[in-house]
Amino acid sequence: MNIQNCLMRKIILSTDSFTTEENEWLVQLLYDKFLLRFSIDAQNRLLLNDQSQIMHFLNLVAPHLQPCMNRKAVKLPPLKMIATRTTVYLP
Repeated sequence: MNIQNCLMRKIILSTDSFTTEENEWLVQLLYDKFLLRFSIDAQNRLLLNDQSQIMHFLNLVAPHLQPCMNRKAVKLPPLKMIATRTTVYLP
């Protein structure tokens, strides 16, 4: 399967029933614990738009999805956190 076919453009967490203050607290918590930069949209939901952050979020939540949510799951390749090769060019 081509990885481009399963790329998500954004993640929306439906927190519209939370207060703005609760969402702001949650945004800060997600950043502090997981370095995820969610924003709050006009409908008071949390949005994640950055592709690398989306992949990180999906890798974090995938092991915890309930079977009834499999339809929402995206099969992802393993996330590589450590570079296998580093090249530094000096002038």
